[in-house]
Amino acid sequence: MSTKKTRLEIIFAKYYFGFAILSALFFGSFNFILDSVVQQQMSLRVMYLMGTGCLVYFFVFHLYSAIDLKQTKGKFWLKSESAYYRDDGRIDFFLVKIILCRSVFSVMLFTLLYVIMYTSELSGISSSVIITLYAANILSTSVGFYFVYNEKLNYRHLIGMIFIIISIAFISQGKTNVIGGRKSDSNNTVGSNKSLSIFVPICLALLACLVITAQSLITRAIRFTKISSAQYTADSQFLSNSLLVCFGIYEQIYGKSYTSNEALIFISTSFLQIIGLLFLNGAIIFGKAGPSQALIQLQSPFQLALEIIIMSQIPNIYALSGMAICIVGALIIILGKK
Repeated sequence: MSTKKTRLEIIFAKYYFGFAILSALFFGSFNFILDSVVQQQMSLRVMYLMGTGCLVYFFVFHLYSAIDLKQTKGKFWLKSESAYYRDDGRIDFFLVKIILCRSVFSVMLFTLLYVIMYTSELSGISSSVIITLYAANILSTSVGFYFVYNEKLNYRHLIGMIFIIISIAFISQGKTNVIGGRKSDSNNTVGSNKSLSIFVPICLALLACLVITAQSLITRAIRFTKISSAQYTADSQFLSNSLLVCFGIYEQIYGKSYTSNEALIFISTSFLQIIGLLFLNGAIIFGKAGPSQALIQLQSPFQLALEIIIMSQIPNIYALSGMAICIVGALIIILGKK
C-alpha cells in the first residue's frame, strides 16, 4: 500500500482545527433543529429520515467514483482500485471490521441521542444541558489516543481543552436559567413534572462519550488501509442510515405519514449531519483527535447562538460567559497547534 499522502489528506492534516470548527458549526445546527423538533413531538419517528443525507452522499460518491474510473481506466470497477482489496489481491478484512464496528457505533449514538432527549424530558431537565456532558469525551479521547496511537499533546492543547470543558459547564448552567425566552428549566416548569431520576440521562450521556471515543479510535485506524476519508464516511454510515430510512418508509406506509413540511425539515437537517461528519472524520484521521474533539464542543455555543437568534431566547451571564470561555479555549488550541 502506498504511503504517499493525497493533497486533501495534507490539507486535513495542516488545517484539522479549521475543519473541526466547521464540523461543530454543522453539528450545532443539526442539534438545534433536532432538539426543537423532539420537544414538539416526542416520537422516534422524527429520527428516521435523518439518515437520508448520508444515503444520498453514499450513492453520489460511488457514482462519481465509478464514472471517474470509467473515464480514466475504461471500467466502472477494478479490483486493484477497490479499497476493500489489498495490494496482494486479498480482501482487507481489517477494513471490513472497521466499517461494521463504525456502523454499530453509529446506531448506538443515534439511539442514545434520542433516548437522552426523551429521558431528559422525563427527568425535568433540558436535553441540551445533558448533551453538554458529551464534553467528557475530550478527555477520554485524548487518553485513548495517547495509549493506542501515542498521540501526545502540548500544554496549550491541554489548557485549551480545559477551557472548553469549563465553558460547557457555564453554558449548561445558562441554559437552565434563560432570561426572557420561551424555554426555562426552573422548578416551576419542566422540573415539577419529572418522573425519572436525572442520573438516567447523565449515565446515558457518559456512555455516549465512551462510544464516541471508541468510534474515534477505529476511525484513525483507516490510516492503515487504502480507503480515503471521503469513502470511509460514505461506507461507514451506509448500513446504519439505511436502517433508519427503512423505518421511515415503513412509518410513511403503515404508520403516521410525514407531512411535506416534516419531510423537508428532516431531510434537509440530515445533510448538516453528513457534512459535519466529513469534516470531523478528516480532522480525526489526519489531525489530532483530542484537540479536534475539543473544538467539536463549539457546537454548544453555536447551538446557543441559534437559540438566541431564531428562538429569541436571551441567555443569562453564565451562558454568555461560557460562550466567551469556549472561544478562548478554541483560540488557545489553534495557536498551540505547532
